[in-house]
Amino acid sequence: MKRMALIAGLLFSVAVAGVSNAESLSATRSMVTIGVSLLATNSPFFVEMGKSMADEAAKQGATVILRSADLNMMKQKPQVAEFIKKPVSAIVLCPVDSKAIGISIDEASTASIPVFTADIAAISGQDKVICHVATDNLAGGREAGEAMIQALGGGGKVAILDHRRSNR
Repeated sequence: MKRMALIAGLLFSVAVAGVSNAESLSATRSMVTIGVSLLATNSPFFVEMGKSMADEAAKQGATVILRSADLNMMKQKPQVAEFIKKPVSAIVLCPVDSKAIGISIDEASTASIPVFTADIAAISGQDKVICHVATDNLAGGREAGEAMIQALGGGGKVAILDHRRSNR
C-alpha cells in the first residue's frame, strides 16, 4: 500500500503543478479541487488509490471530489461533466473505456481543465492528457511468478485466474 500512497501523492503533486499559476504555491493549494473518477470501488486497488489521493490532498490543504464509475462508462461520462460544470482545478480518470473517454477528455480540455489518467491510459484524446501514471503489470507478474517459484521450491501446482479482456 506504500506504493499506492506514492502513486497517489505523485498524481496529486502533478495535478497541483499543472494548475498552479498563482504567485504562491500554498495559496494555490488551498484553492485546488481535483475531481477523481475511479474505475470501481469494488477493488481494493482503486479504493486505496482514492483514499490515498484524498489523504494527500488533505495534507496539502486541497480538496478531492471522489467518484466511482462502477465499471460503467455511462456513469463516468456524467461524473466528468459534473467536474467540468463545478469547475474543478484538474481531473484524474481511471477510464472505464479507453476510447469512449476521449470525448470527455476533449470537453475538459476545452474548458481548460487539465486531465490526468491513472492505471488505464486513454486511447482517444491522448494528446490532451497531461500525464499518465500506471504500474508496470508485466514486471509485477514476473515478480509474482518468481515469488511463487521460490515459495513452492521450484515445483507444485499453480492455478491461473484470469478475466475477460476489454478495451480498457
